Amino acid sequence: METFIWQPVRDVLTWDAPYATGLFLATSAVLFMLAMSRVGAPQGTALRLAAFGVLAVSVARLLWGGAWGWALAALPALIVLQHGLYLLRDKPRFVDPRDDGVQLRERVAPFFHREVEDVISNSGRHFDERTITLRYGLATLVLFLLGLMLFETLSPGTRWYQEAWGRATSTLDEGMLAATRLGAIGAYLSVVFHLGARGVRHDISSSSAIGAAATLVAGPIVATVAARVLGGTRTPADATDALYFLAGLAPRVAILAVEEVGSRLSGKMAARPADRTVPLQRVRGMLPRIVDRLGEEGILDVSGLAMADPLKLQRNCNFDKRQILNWIDEALLIHLAPSAWERLVGAEVTGAIDLAWYWDGDAARTARGLKKVAGVADLAPEVMADMACRAFEDAQVRLIWVLYQLETSEVEAGASGPKGRGLYPVPPLRHTTPDPASFKRP
Repeated sequence: METFIWQPVRDVLTWDAPYATGLFLATSAVLFMLAMSRVGAPQGTALRLAAFGVLAVSVARLLWGGAWGWALAALPALIVLQHGLYLLRDKPRFVDPRDDGVQLRERVAPFFHREVEDVISNSGRHFDERTITLRYGLATLVLFLLGLMLFETLSPGTRWYQEAWGRATSTLDEGMLAATRLGAIGAYLSVVFHLGARGVRHDISSSSAIGAAATLVAGPIVATVAARVLGGTRTPADATDALYFLAGLAPRVAILAVEEVGSRLSGKMAARPADRTVPLQRVRGMLPRIVDRLGEEGILDVSGLAMADPLKLQRNCNFDKRQILNWIDEALLIHLAPSAWERLVGAEVTGAIDLAWYWDGDAARTARGLKKVAGVADLAPEVMADMACRAFEDAQVRLIWVLYQLETSEVEAGASGPKGRGLYPVPPLRHTTPDPASFKRP
């Protein structure tokens, strides 16, 4: 009986077909993707269980056979996979996936229900299992395959190494192979340190995962080119070993250095166009590391931040939800009043929501209500009323306004504060029109 039970298990764990473990891992990845495409269906649950089973067999094969190289190749991919699971299960969201939307509609002003429906649908789209699988599942698979390829092709004694470099017609000598190996080690360490540090902060974006894959490809190539330039000796000197390792550790820095040297030698420095951008540092709380992180998301100036999707930004970054809303709110004020926003801040109008709150559907009444603020900001009341109208009708401002209300449980308490505003402003009670889009600009 014992032989009948354990013999098939032993056969699976010791099956010595070429790259059998890779076949098991690829099968597991395919099953996971099929399971994500059938979310909520019984087939999806069955496929997910099958994927976990095949993955367990793959891990057991790695442990049984002592394949340390495969385990190292899987480490960056596992870091990205863990972050994808965190996004699906634990990441705080503006909209709780267990909420049917009823409570959300109760927590905002009545005429914002249309925006609430958009928030619910967009939140589901950004955190949908299909979306997370496409953005992180494919990156996980690519990272693992690249790591495995580097290990198999650059480790002496493996089958791929013998087939690629063991022949007399090999295009790389021993010196350049050693340089390529050093570059691969540097690239691997760079990827592990980068993804590990980002993973601890729960701040791995799909672009950073793709960048890690690009580093695994570029690092060995840059080191090989450096070895070719330096002559490709069969026994590289200790001084050049460090150079090859650093070239793989930071290939992008090496490439940019070469580009800059080439530009200086050719005398063709790019002409800088007239700059009309407002730097992100003008927004309160923008530290250099935050500016760099937003730059990874394609947000390079205040205008980009003002038009950013807060739901997508909250998914991709580890910034607090209220912090993201506050930054976009202030950026919108700068975007709407580029020449007067500093004076408006001096008048205690610190964001676009503060400005939009003053609009009550009538230009004359709004101008009278803004008379004191306009005096402090050194603006005509009529101009302030027009700015308040534009802010109130702006779709991005209304989206941020809704998310502010979803993020605080003190909305009703805030309405009883001075002027009915509170910490997170809500529409004043004098608004009686059910749809703000029906207001006409003066």
